[in-house]
Amino acid sequence: TEIARLRNQLERGIIRHFPRAQVCFKNQERLPHCTVLFFPGIANEALLFALNRRGVCASIGGGNFQQLGLMLAACGVEESLAHSAVAFSLSRYTTEEEIDCTIQIVAESAQKLAGLSEHLT
Repeated sequence: TEIARLRNQLERGIIRHFPRAQVCFKNQERLPHCTVLFFPGIANEALLFALNRRGVCASIGGGNFQQLGLMLAACGVEESLAHSAVAFSLSRYTTEEEIDCTIQIVAESAQKLAGLSEHLT
């Protein structure tokens, strides 16, 4: 479907501009409108905050027991990687232009946070 094509475009674009990013569950059957990406070395809360400031809506889950990082860790994903995960959802109204803009914002935000993180270690 069109939404799955846009989801794949989003994933490829983010990875092209921020090669450390990884698609979660890439080789499994997934919903066409959702994706979860890992950003190794970046706290998902920091990335979510940076994206929100630039107008990109993403998610790391809900309350204490619905946090994406906790659920992924419970599924066997290494804990530091699990807590770098951010989820994105698309709708039938999502446009290609919005995907292109989101790719740029996510990549720029991740690069900036990764640079800051390198100075802390």
